[in-house]
Amino acid sequence: ASFSSTPLVIDGVMYISTPSSRVIALNAETGSEIWKFDPQANKPRREFNSHRGVAYWENQARTDRRILFGTVDGHLIALNAASGKPISAFGENGFVDLRAGGADRFKQDSSWGARVTSPPVIYKDLVIIGWGLPEYPAQGPSGDVRAYSARTGKLIWTFHTVPRPGGPGNETWAGGSWRDRMGTNVWSMMSVDQERGIVFLPIGSPTYDFYGGDRKGKNLY
Repeated sequence: ASFSSTPLVIDGVMYISTPSSRVIALNAETGSEIWKFDPQANKPRREFNSHRGVAYWENQARTDRRILFGTVDGHLIALNAASGKPISAFGENGFVDLRAGGADRFKQDSSWGARVTSPPVIYKDLVIIGWGLPEYPAQGPSGDVRAYSARTGKLIWTFHTVPRPGGPGNETWAGGSWRDRMGTNVWSMMSVDQERGIVFLPIGSPTYDFYGGDRKGKNLY
């Protein structure tokens, strides 16, 4: 997989990620390694995907400073920014399973269904994350965007990129074609207007991306 990471520099420390979801902290002036974290260290078979970087969160007093990122195998991880150790109070010992409650219903090849390829965005105490999906078949894991507590890893809200019944836009999916529709996901970079509290989502095509005969209508969003 290509090396696509955009470095993040905070207080003289550079944080980068690799195609296997490793995160490395370097002295930004000298390039010397401070720490590294490998979420696949104990896996018999490593997975790879383009990975575009990590996000940073801190509390108001700056006594709690964290690096947050998604992985190729579908986890959201919080690390201590100084030590590179997982935050034990976040999710399960620093890990949140992004496949739980949705993608885990589908038996996908490899970890497709919550494969994170870009950094989450931070708004106040929220970490907002999307993920990558294959471009076929037509049905599979959703491209929903989720916000988790940056402190605890608890799920705070979910935005259904394919509207469910009762939601605005659901009528634009003819014949119930919204159901289990795959794709319509945010695999790339999101942006937040911090002053207005708005997150902008560059949403990809529903699957199949070159054929829409089984999903007639405008297909919002």
